[in-house]
Amino acid sequence: MSKSKFILLGSASALVASLSVAYAQAAPPEAEDQLVQDRVIVTGSNIAGASDSGAIAVSTYGAEDLATLGEVSTGEILQNLPQAGSFEINDAADGPNDARGDVATVNLRGLGTGNTLVLLNGRRITAHGINQDVGAVPRQITNVNAFPAAAINRVEVLRDGASALYGSDATAGVVNTILSADFDKTRLTYRQSWLEGTESGDIVLDLAHGFEFNKGRTNLLVVGSYYSRDGLFASELGSQFNTVDKRAFLGDSPYATANIDFRNTSTSAPFGQFRTGGVVDGVFQGRRVRIGTSNVTSTTGVFHIQPCSFPGTRAEIGIVANEGCMGIDDASLDPALRYDFNANQPNNSLGQGVNIAIDPVSAKGRQFISDATRQNFYSLVEHEFDNGLEGFGELLYYASETDSNRAAQPLDSGLAFLIVPKENYWNPFGAVGSPNRLAGIDAPAEGLDVLIANWRPTDLGPRFISTESYTYRVLGGLRGDWKGWDWESALGFSENETKDTESNRLSKTLLQAELAKATPDAINPFGGPNANSQE
Repeated sequence: MSKSKFILLGSASALVASLSVAYAQAAPPEAEDQLVQDRVIVTGSNIAGASDSGAIAVSTYGAEDLATLGEVSTGEILQNLPQAGSFEINDAADGPNDARGDVATVNLRGLGTGNTLVLLNGRRITAHGINQDVGAVPRQITNVNAFPAAAINRVEVLRDGASALYGSDATAGVVNTILSADFDKTRLTYRQSWLEGTESGDIVLDLAHGFEFNKGRTNLLVVGSYYSRDGLFASELGSQFNTVDKRAFLGDSPYATANIDFRNTSTSAPFGQFRTGGVVDGVFQGRRVRIGTSNVTSTTGVFHIQPCSFPGTRAEIGIVANEGCMGIDDASLDPALRYDFNANQPNNSLGQGVNIAIDPVSAKGRQFISDATRQNFYSLVEHEFDNGLEGFGELLYYASETDSNRAAQPLDSGLAFLIVPKENYWNPFGAVGSPNRLAGIDAPAEGLDVLIANWRPTDLGPRFISTESYTYRVLGGLRGDWKGWDWESALGFSENETKDTESNRLSKTLLQAELAKATPDAINPFGGPNANSQE
């Protein structure tokens, strides 16, 4: 869980020079020579001053322009800006170090997330509580999905870098989202959409209403919206999405079908890769194992598990994994044994007499789109006092929840130094007398330890990700004019709290303890898929 807070102090007398009155001593020009100054939009600051490079390029997109996009969140709207690059941080991210959940930000001109200043009604708002590394650089972001899309009046984009004016976070430019101040109409919108042939769809409901009091001197705007989305799984789509191996869909070109760049499968598979040997002076030293003159492992002790019918099998472990025969090979992992992230069951195309059963969630395959709900609320009040001052106040509230899953957790020697000790009940290189020691091997009588080099225990099922995020901002201020100068002052407070939970993960400490058991209830990493129950 992470929190982020931001307190905003408005300029005590922020002068909007673009709206100031120009005084002249000369006589008024003739009517046809008079110049009428258009309205000037100042983005990022209430203080308008001369720029070293002259006028700064600003693009403005009104509510009608944005409505034509048909998007339901502010993140999706801003993603369509011509100046926007790819959204490096979005709700598709599912890595353990990502800012996951209902999150989106802006990447102007492709200069990198975190280099664009994001403003709400011309003021900063608290950052999202969890940051994310992009290219090994931590990026603190503003979650634009906290801004209610139903209340957007316009979006102003300062297209050039302006860090000298606004700070280092404006290197790529500024995006200022202006929420509506339209009190003249009531709007109720309902939209439902779905992806044909799947269970995925979404519902959007928003309401905006304006109130008028004190003979028009007091106005109140209330905007609320609700969004709900059912996720999407790979198994619900066509065959092209049921596998990450795209070679079969690239035509008849020999290059296309042979090019491993389109294979995309992972060597972190349920058919584990291991290394025999032992720890010497804190370093695992590999050792080759033979049966007679035939190698069972490589010269450094490397081997992997595969169905007995696969070519290259050096020794049979026995009948495991629901009456499938598992064996040992000393070569590299066969491409057919690699893990397919999109498949609705791991290695479902093996056809090697191995019955792979999986839990119902895994049977749906990879989850492309998360389940999500989002609530947005925004209120604006304005009041004109008798002395010409105008008071204003804002209240913004945002809450979201998302649920998704990702592939079963892999284990490799780079992340976890896990050893299957020689005492393990299932160790094929255990001590003489061990029930599963391979017959005829030249391993020492006391047996050999086995280092887990790469293994994905799909028996465990997928990891589940749940995120909850809350943002609110309260702000109040005064504005007026003094001798032709407009001024505005405000005080605001905003906070974000985000909770990210990932469950069904392995505890490496507890797993090591289970691997150390000499009884049949020990974890068996050598049996391939379904060698262990999920429990």
